[in-house]
Amino acid sequence: MHVLRLFVAVGSVLLLTTAVHAGNRAGSNPQLSLPAVELREVARGFTAPITLTAPDDGTNRRFIVDQIGVVYVLLPDDTLLETPFLDIRDRLVELRTSRNDPRGLLSLAFHPAYATNGRFFIFYTVPPRADAPSGTQYTDVLAEIHVDAADANRADLTTERILAHFDHQSLEHSGGQLVFGSEGDLYIGLGDDDRPAETSQNVESPFGSILRIRVDPVDADVPYSIPADNPYVDSPGLDEVYAKGFRHPWRMSFDSEFGLLVADPAWTFRASEINQIIPGGNYGWNIVPTQCYDGDQVVEGCLTADTGEALVPPVLEYGGDVGRIVIGGYVYRGSAIPALQGKYVFGEWGVQVRNNAQIFAAQPNPDGRWEFETLIERPFRVGTSLWGFGQDAAGELYAMSLLGAVLQGTTGVVYQIVPADGG
Repeated sequence: MHVLRLFVAVGSVLLLTTAVHAGNRAGSNPQLSLPAVELREVARGFTAPITLTAPDDGTNRRFIVDQIGVVYVLLPDDTLLETPFLDIRDRLVELRTSRNDPRGLLSLAFHPAYATNGRFFIFYTVPPRADAPSGTQYTDVLAEIHVDAADANRADLTTERILAHFDHQSLEHSGGQLVFGSEGDLYIGLGDDDRPAETSQNVESPFGSILRIRVDPVDADVPYSIPADNPYVDSPGLDEVYAKGFRHPWRMSFDSEFGLLVADPAWTFRASEINQIIPGGNYGWNIVPTQCYDGDQVVEGCLTADTGEALVPPVLEYGGDVGRIVIGGYVYRGSAIPALQGKYVFGEWGVQVRNNAQIFAAQPNPDGRWEFETLIERPFRVGTSLWGFGQDAAGELYAMSLLGAVLQGTTGVVYQIVPADGG
């Protein structure tokens, strides 16, 4: 039993196994009826808008995270405040501008009690810290910050409290999404650091994992505590690890019905996946076949590792005929589009199919299979990439795009998914 920090908790180990089936390819399932929707632009002028989120504080403000290190406030009337809520551009590692970059300001998560405590959490990339191991290329930082007591639209950077550092030996696969679960614990997605043989199947490594920590109550002596029912408490492995076997869990979300849903892009190695997370689950990177499904049947190599350990196949996957980089989204819980209620909205970055992005919607069938269909076939102009999704306090969903998929310029746009005219 090991921990990234100093706190050790004792509790039971919970390990569940399940067998699930892949969803059909988009366009092949007539039983999944989707409403007519479209994108309504709500803000533009960003470099790389990676997510939109909102605190449950009654203000109906939306906070847009630009990967280059800035968070903006979008008011209920779609006015974008000129002064950022947060600006840490001077802290970040120098980001690539000639190609896409998985580093930067990658996530913002408001504490469930933000309305009363003003606490939020960010995940961002800095140059190697002074005491980092030899060979470190960059360091990811998990930090807690408070809102400015005198201005609800400004963060107080003087309150920053560092909870954890993650030192990368490669320049790829940070992950970086932060999500609070319904029990109030904080989940952290970490990529494999482009070293899967050393990380994704290694329970002693935080990389290639979903971590779960507890940030309440605040203790001045330790940065966080460990939930007693985390699967590696009182057994070999990092206490923080909640699930293993991921390549690059770029985006994830938590839903009241389906729990934690994690998208793992494939690029050229495997099918793109949506995974429904169970505690202690091993999701198979990099020890499973290229695809986990032959029709509706799970390939044996995706159910059991050579060691005999049970593996958890994805609930949905698609191959290169659809695309190669899945962008995880959210289950729709809004009221503006009733026919979309309860469906998981996600998308494809746009690397292959018609050189354009796509937005999909999925739902599990009664037999356990997840089916998906195209929700918006060509959401953006050709050459524009889907960069992320967002969800506001009312459960309405948003999609973010940028032209060329590089971290320069001001081509980033934020759209709300709304009913189509006449729909």
